[in-house]
Amino acid sequence: MDRPTRGKKFRPYRAIEASRPFVSSSDIDQNLLTILLRDLNAVVFDIETTGGNPEKNGITEISALKFRGGEIVERFYTLVNPQIPIPGIVRRMTGITNKMLKDSPLIDEVMPKFIEFIGADVLVSHNTIGDLKFLRHFAGEVSAHNLDNFFLCTHLLAEKLIPEASDKSLKGLASFLGFAEKENHRAEADAIMTLKLFKELMARIEFKKIMTLEQAVRFQGDTESAIRLGWGVKETDLENIPRGPGVFYLFDHNQDLLFFSSSHNLQRDVFSLRQLHTLPKHLMKVVLRAHSLKVRAHHNFFSAFLDESKDPRRHQVSFHPHKFHLRSVQCFNIDKEGSKYRVSISSPAEGTVHAFGRVNDQRQAHIFLKDLASIFSEEVTKKGFLVSESDLPLLESLFRGRLDHHDTKASERPLEWLKRIFSGEDKSLHAAKLSKLKELKLPGALDTLLSRNGLLFAQGVNEWQVYLVIHGRAQDPFTIKLSPEDWIKSSAANAIVEKLLKSEGLPHRPVDLHDEGVVNAVIWALSTSSGRTRDVIKFFDIVELRDLVN
Repeated sequence: MDRPTRGKKFRPYRAIEASRPFVSSSDIDQNLLTILLRDLNAVVFDIETTGGNPEKNGITEISALKFRGGEIVERFYTLVNPQIPIPGIVRRMTGITNKMLKDSPLIDEVMPKFIEFIGADVLVSHNTIGDLKFLRHFAGEVSAHNLDNFFLCTHLLAEKLIPEASDKSLKGLASFLGFAEKENHRAEADAIMTLKLFKELMARIEFKKIMTLEQAVRFQGDTESAIRLGWGVKETDLENIPRGPGVFYLFDHNQDLLFFSSSHNLQRDVFSLRQLHTLPKHLMKVVLRAHSLKVRAHHNFFSAFLDESKDPRRHQVSFHPHKFHLRSVQCFNIDKEGSKYRVSISSPAEGTVHAFGRVNDQRQAHIFLKDLASIFSEEVTKKGFLVSESDLPLLESLFRGRLDHHDTKASERPLEWLKRIFSGEDKSLHAAKLSKLKELKLPGALDTLLSRNGLLFAQGVNEWQVYLVIHGRAQDPFTIKLSPEDWIKSSAANAIVEKLLKSEGLPHRPVDLHDEGVVNAVIWALSTSSGRTRDVIKFFDIVELRDLVN
């Protein structure tokens, strides 16, 4: 039912999770879970109440329909005397008055009969979690009964199966589907409307190849049922998972990808997903929808991280891998945004022109960003601040540590910009900004991360994988048996090193969607110590290579 609530917004998940223990998966009737939806024994019901809190309010009306093989086989209906006055807003909404309920049975008499009517059937209603709050409260209080029936909520299912409907209330969905009755907010009419909606949802769910109760409950996505069902990946998928680096993938029952991530230790990280209480709520819901798992082992972790980063599906999964492993580097980013440039503290992404970092002290960095924005007369927000194209060379000089030489580097600046800053007012404004910028102290030593050129070596088992890094982008690797220092000095390395030295003159380009992940992986590798990565990663930049070759 769609009921009014008073005061603070009602949070049904929190209320249920805090008030009652979850049933362990070992206590679940596995035969019930495997039953086909078309053979489901269900009780479709609706209740009316005096308010939203069962501790302070009561049930005024219950209507339920026992549903078997597409037919109604039995009905349950009663008014209930809540023994408290019905608020005016509820009277106006439902038409139920105190006088109507004066001679109706109390919940003490009704609840045992309703529990018997329900039996072990699956419960179906609209906004079921709110309704179950009341039923469980009074089932426990009156009959000491733990109401643990599985449920299917037409509201939660409609969110996924009828996304095109703008109004997901029972009346809104009924109107959208063309079977709405006159508005009366009574339990009997709403139960019939819920049954019609449920039939429509069951017809639509077949197109998702969801056939069993367990699949439907997992698809529904409520936290309580998901935790109760537990980890859905087959035990056979968990056998022989290697302990080394690689990428793991979780799939639903249709083999659609749900989540994936690179890992230093596949076995450890896969099994950590079973500790549901340690996961973010969103990831927990994703994990609990998983039906199967696959892993891809790698010789070293950097290779695994690149594999994850190059996978275009990382933009399609609802929980990004970076949120799981937290391997992303925060930088001072300068991103192209229309005709302007945005300065922010974030990870390089599509449109990033410069990335200076890494940022280790977030608090200090945000203070610096605020001071920097004030020099350009801009207000800083969570997304940073905007500057014009004419101010971009000043920012580049600041982050590169070249402010003292800024005015002698005229050849590095666009001609049109030079004309503006050396004419009239613009020259004095530029000079004032330059003077203030020189007073700022950068928060730590910053590298020009997107301009890094060199050779990156990642150690595997008895070998090294070598990656050419050109403007922060890693090329396809090759394998060597020698140590990096010895290999660079060998004749086999000459052509590769020469190719890399020539890349210094290549024009710089902004990060695009295709190499965004690769850039993040390379920057993470170059800006994280080997002790923290648990990998041996060596990087020879272009200056070192020139010295070694010469």
